[in-house]
Amino acid sequence: MIKSLTKFLKKNKLHYWGLTTFSLLIVFTTNCKTQSENIVDPTKINANSIIYASQTINDDSGDTALVRIFTINPEQPNQRNLIPLPTGGSEPSWSPDKTKIAFVQTKENGRFIYISNLNGTKISRLTNLHDTQPSWSPDAKTIAFTSYRSGSSGIYTIDTVENNLKQIIDSEFQEKDPSWSTKNNNILYASNVTGTFEIYSIDPEILEPSQLTDSPQNKFAPSLSPNGKYLAFHSSIEEEKNLDIYTLELDTNKIQRITYHPGWDTNPKWNSSGNKLTFVSTRDGNQDIYIIELKTSEITRITTNNGSDVNPSW
Repeated sequence: MIKSLTKFLKKNKLHYWGLTTFSLLIVFTTNCKTQSENIVDPTKINANSIIYASQTINDDSGDTALVRIFTINPEQPNQRNLIPLPTGGSEPSWSPDKTKIAFVQTKENGRFIYISNLNGTKISRLTNLHDTQPSWSPDAKTIAFTSYRSGSSGIYTIDTVENNLKQIIDSEFQEKDPSWSTKNNNILYASNVTGTFEIYSIDPEILEPSQLTDSPQNKFAPSLSPNGKYLAFHSSIEEEKNLDIYTLELDTNKIQRITYHPGWDTNPKWNSSGNKLTFVSTRDGNQDIYIIELKTSEITRITTNNGSDVNPSW
């Protein structure tokens, strides 16, 4: 996937930063209208608020700025709200009550997971090795994440009070993209144990993985609907060289394609009502955040910044 992405970028004369198979942090050097910024007001955060990471480009120099974390209300898309972390952050994850965030900071000696209050205070470092992709458990007691501490990527958890670390699955293969089920507290993730990246579910206590998908194409970024019936992910199932959003109905194994566009659509996340998905797309030139209403297939662009807006979640 990395090779095909690199070839795609070179062919289209694009620049990229922080490239991973799960983040897909692409920067397209085009001009977009910049949204106004305020410091986040925690009292105005609600169920519709989306959190995401953003890196802008200086129009004059072309230099990239610090990666920062913002919130945005889709009903007020012209205003984005900065979480004031002194050295920025990426890959944000809400706590269930949206009063705290988990995020990643890159240092000279690795990538580490931190937590903080929504206003940027009480920053606490949780991990000490090459760790990324934090995902907060429904009970707010545990964070699942991807770690490269064994050489390849594996899934671990750490509790947010005592910092007790637990290995969930770390094999000779790659495991990544952890997210939690709100129905049974299982962890969903992508793994290439079969040669193709498929989606799996694992109980963090029993530690016996269950395979949920099975087809020749890679699948990434699993997200389970609030009612536990549908699995969203991105893949190239119907178009070999293009990534789109798909859902899988778990009871019937019926796969439905959700987005249809030559641009890459990735990293879907459900809203609390289960009737919308937020996702990242390159369809309008640079990487931005979008929302799709599943019943009508209506798509709304939420961010319009010069640079890369990624890793959204409700």
